[in-house]
Amino acid sequence: MASRTAFVYQDQLTFEDAFTYFKRLMHDAENRVIFSRALQEARKGLSVSLHVMDIDSLVMQYLHDKRGRVVGRRILGAFEIKYKARNTVRGSELLVNGKQFENLQWFAKVTGLDVYYIVNVGNEEFYIFNVKHVNPQLEWRGKGQSYDNYAVLRKDELIRARKDELGSILKLLLFGGGRV
Repeated sequence: MASRTAFVYQDQLTFEDAFTYFKRLMHDAENRVIFSRALQEARKGLSVSLHVMDIDSLVMQYLHDKRGRVVGRRILGAFEIKYKARNTVRGSELLVNGKQFENLQWFAKVTGLDVYYIVNVGNEEFYIFNVKHVNPQLEWRGKGQSYDNYAVLRKDELIRARKDELGSILKLLLFGGGRV
């Protein structure tokens, strides 16, 4: 098995497992481009404005009866998972894509789901927040190719964690009813 599940649960993976996994990721990226181009083709000649985005992870809980049979499911939360190099996060601010943030905030509102960002900064620290509970400033920033609309968040208003703390924070967010 060369899936993300294998990376999580197997103690040792072969080179072939890793290669197959990354090859699938490349095919997934190619499929996203094909889909986006097909959407562009579909809207030709129409006055339709689209924004395409994905959610990285949708966490669901299986609900069991007394005999252990699955009798339902419930969605615990949705996650947008980002990586930022250490040198791109400076001072008291954390920047995420503004348009994506606005759309995820809207999605959370209309669905009633909790939508969280987990921003990995240089594999050293993580910032976690629920889009329902933050009010960033939306600003155009950057130069050249990095000029874009950003949601500017104050780091002191977000959960900051080390990698070894993520499990306990997710436990609180998903099962503890904590408002974060």
